[in-house]
Order: sequence, then structure tokens, then C-alpha cells
Amino acid sequence: RKLEGVLGPSTDAIDLDAVTNVVIRNVRIDVNDDGIALKGGKGPDANDFAKHPENGVCRNVVVEDCTFGKMCFGGVTLGSECFSASNVVLRNSRFENCSVANSDYAAQSPPAERGTRPRIEYCQFVGNKALAAGALYAKNTDIYRSHFEGNSDANANNESRAAAVRFGQSSMTECTVVGNSGQDVLGFDQIWSSDAYVGAITNCLIANNTSGARPALDVNTSNTRVDIVNCTIANNRSVSNKSGTAKSGGIGWLKPGTAPRVTVVNTIIWGNTVDGEVKDLPADMDTKITISISHCCFLEADDWTGPGNIAKDPRLYSGRRFGMLRGGSPCIDAGDNLGWTADAVDLAGAPRIYNKVIDMGCYEKGPTPGLLIQVK
Repeated sequence: RKLEGVLGPSTDAIDLDAVTNVVIRNVRIDVNDDGIALKGGKGPDANDFAKHPENGVCRNVVVEDCTFGKMCFGGVTLGSECFSASNVVLRNSRFENCSVANSDYAAQSPPAERGTRPRIEYCQFVGNKALAAGALYAKNTDIYRSHFEGNSDANANNESRAAAVRFGQSSMTECTVVGNSGQDVLGFDQIWSSDAYVGAITNCLIANNTSGARPALDVNTSNTRVDIVNCTIANNRSVSNKSGTAKSGGIGWLKPGTAPRVTVVNTIIWGNTVDGEVKDLPADMDTKITISISHCCFLEADDWTGPGNIAKDPRLYSGRRFGMLRGGSPCIDAGDNLGWTADAVDLAGAPRIYNKVIDMGCYEKGPTPGLLIQVK
């Protein structure tokens, strides 16, 4: 099915109004408004279903194997009348070249009912451009095995925006965020975690992104707990602009002394630059009180307290294998075996632990292929 080329105002492709058990599959959408909008809460008493029986929650919605084209205002989004949603899954879909100057995001996760979380899995966000987040604005959402590349921010004058992904109270697991960029003040690829909730980033590759006055991974509020585990954050670059100069090109936070609770474990933060100078982490002494870093590889490791940190070249592959560890890397068998790692996999789908001790970074160094000689 195709729903494309429709230029009328307020031309949503599909509106879901207080629905239950809906599957949208194999649809290409390219319209002048939202691709798929969840609705269901009209009026000032939207949550009073006894008074407004026409209102309700969108439940059990699956969007899979769909493609969203360049005209979409927002690919999948909560509508202005969406009160709440439950068990919403976006799977194996592609958002490509969505570029609308007054759109806030290519996709937005809906608000969840208590006890539920939307899930985004096996999706691709490529070449999108929007205001609040070029690719995805997610809240209370689990993002799994998705790819973000070539996304950018369309607003050069708003410092509170992110180029690829903006999320709060969410998790990102086994994802790649590469080659994204911003414009001017918003020249950054940020993974945001806002509000006083936990954000978790695990087994992710964040690399080769270009930013303005912000680092690649920017935690922006003082009330947030963020856990960064077994990630590789490498070769990102920040370039000064009229809003100032970033204090680091890898991981950073908004203000010295007001950093949230950030825990970084088993992570490689390497080769990130600010105006060409390698600065993986900020040098502000007072921020270290709220930051816990252990078993990580980064240039400033000798200046930070924490067990198992090293300041040695991780020996990463380049090209298509970027982020994987070469033989002899000091990051091999140098991590901390956490409880979840025993049966887990790395970004490539290989066992997360080989040779009894976990590696640093998003990829595990497995056995080296050998030469098999069969004699008959």
C-alpha cells in the first residue's frame, strides 16, 4: 500500500482514535502531516472516560515493515488529542529523508499508561531533519537494535535541541548512532535523558558525529540518573560556534557542579575532539563528585578516580568494522563482569563474554579465525 504525495493541510495518513489490537504492516507513507497519529483524548476532561466515553487509550498497536518518506511532518507520533497509549511497538520500519522545517521529529513515542513502555526495535532512521530531534523524540521508551545515521537538526537558533535522538526515562540497547550532525548552535548529536528518571545506554556505538558547542553524548539536567554501559563513543568532533565551545567531545553535561548522577562502566571513550584537540571527558574537578567511571578507556583516565580505567589506545578497527577491537587491544578482557552480561550478546550479536572476562566497548573480541587444513 502507498499513501504518498498528498499535499493538503492537516493530511494525516492514518489516525488511530482510542483503538485496541491494531496492526499496520507493509505501508509506505509520504504525506504532508503525521504519518501515523495516535489519538483518543478530546476535551478538558480527556481522562474522564465516564464523562467522555468517546475518549480512550490506544492499546496493543503494532507498526511494522513500514517506510516513511520525506514529506512526513512526523512519522509516528502522538496526536494533539492523545491522552495515553499502552503496548505500542514500532518494528522493522524505516524513516528516511523526512525533512520538514516546522516538524519537531521524524518519530515520537507516545505517552505510556502506568506499567507499560512503548518499544522501538530494528528500525532505521536515515537522513532525517527536524527541530526538536532530527530522528526520534522518545519518552519512557525502550529502543532496541536500531540505526541512526545522517540525521540533523533544522533549527540553528535553539540550544535545547538534539540532532539525532532526544529521549527521557528511556533505554537504548545495541543501537548505532553514526554520522549525524547539527547546525550552528544545534550542531550536535545528543542522546538526552531529561527529567528525574533513569536513562540507560547499553552496547551502543556512538561515533563519527559532528557537533557544535556540545559533546556527542550530552546529559542536560541535574535531576537525571544515566547509566552508560559497554558503549563505544569514538571519533566524534565538536566545533566551536557562536554559542560557545564544548568542554569535551565525548560525554558531557550542561553545567559544572550540577551534573546528574552518571555511571559509566566498561566503555571506550576515545578520539573525541573539540576544535581538533582530543577531549574525551570534561576537566571540571567539581563535576567528578557525581560521576562514577570504572573499567573505561579514555584519554583523561589518569586524572579520574575509579578502578580499572586506562588511558591507552584501544586499537579500534576503521572502516566498516569501526569500533571493533584489534588483536592486542588493552580493552580485551579489561571490563567488569556485570550481572546481566553472562547470557547477553554484544552489538554484533556475539556472546557478550568470551574468555571469562568481558571486554570494554560495544563489541566483544572473539576467537581469531585460523587456517583449517584437512588431510585425507
